[in-house]
Amino acid sequence: KQWYQRRVAITAGGFLPSTGRHYFRYKRTFMSCERVRETNTLARSGQLWESVVITMLGYNRHKLLELMEEAKFEAVQKIEGRTIVYSAMGHEWRQFGNPLRQRPVSSIYLPSQVSSRVLNDIQEFLSSQEWYVDHGVPYRRGYLFYGE
Repeated sequence: KQWYQRRVAITAGGFLPSTGRHYFRYKRTFMSCERVRETNTLARSGQLWESVVITMLGYNRHKLLELMEEAKFEAVQKIEGRTIVYSAMGHEWRQFGNPLRQRPVSSIYLPSQVSSRVLNDIQEFLSSQEWYVDHGVPYRRGYLFYGE
């Protein structure tokens, strides 16, 4: 649960209702889910504009917040410990393929001195996002390894 509180995660959920209104119960509360697909498209990407509206019967909004929190947690569980690759599509970045299992650092052959320097640099970079934001520098890092 703590992973997604520290990082922003963009995930695709597993539940995708068909268009129209659907009724269900969540923790003894009646709810409806309405998915609407507009005929208009987003200007640059050409994607259809869609919306999903969840409505509940009752006055306790905490059930709705619990549902959203549970959905977010389930979505994050699917990508935790995995690498997500993004690709530029026009003016936006989209996920490319499915999340991949992360490769253990021990499976990469580098001289021990190089390996420790790279790992230290990565840890320092991950803990310095605020500095990049404060100075207006793009927060990104790349490594290029070459060999014989």
